[in-house]
Amino acid sequence: MSSLWRDTYTFAIRPDTESRWNEPKLILGSFLVILLLGTLFLAQPSSHHGEMSFINALFTATSAISVTGLGVVDTGSTFTLQGQFFLLVLMEIGGLGQMTMTVLLLALLSKRVGLRQQVLAKEALGQDGSINIVRLVKRIILFAFLAQLVGTAIMACRWVPEMGWAHGLYVSFFHAASAFNQRRLLPLCQQPHGL
Repeated sequence: MSSLWRDTYTFAIRPDTESRWNEPKLILGSFLVILLLGTLFLAQPSSHHGEMSFINALFTATSAISVTGLGVVDTGSTFTLQGQFFLLVLMEIGGLGQMTMTVLLLALLSKRVGLRQQVLAKEALGQDGSINIVRLVKRIILFAFLAQLVGTAIMACRWVPEMGWAHGLYVSFFHAASAFNQRRLLPLCQQPHGL
């Protein structure tokens, strides 16, 4: 029994030099997978108006997931609603971190967050010691959600009267999420009237 436990959980006790996928490699690998999927989603013809090169889609997805907020195309006029949704998802994943999102999804689906996921999440969040990672992730998500709601409410005061409830709230939320998750704002509209 003790040898089975030792063989199963050695990665948490000592670095597994034989493993090809240690924690930093798994974090980088998951980042690259999300980046590739995001690029493919943004490059779909139904995600943008006109032509979108693969390089522009890759740059936009990289910017969104790495929270730089740079853009080579105008977000509001280039992307359809579907493309803006994919971009918003990438910004949220980038801002909150893919390991944070993984732990949250496991917790929401009532799956047990295993020792390996906890170690990966602690590594990605820069935490050590005996911190309850699930509780920390829930607090991070709650803070992010509340901060984005406050930003949405503030911007809605300006844009809802001009754009109507549905469109004004959507544009306000997109800008609040972009401002919260990015170092720079990815504007959905250059002026309050444009999408």
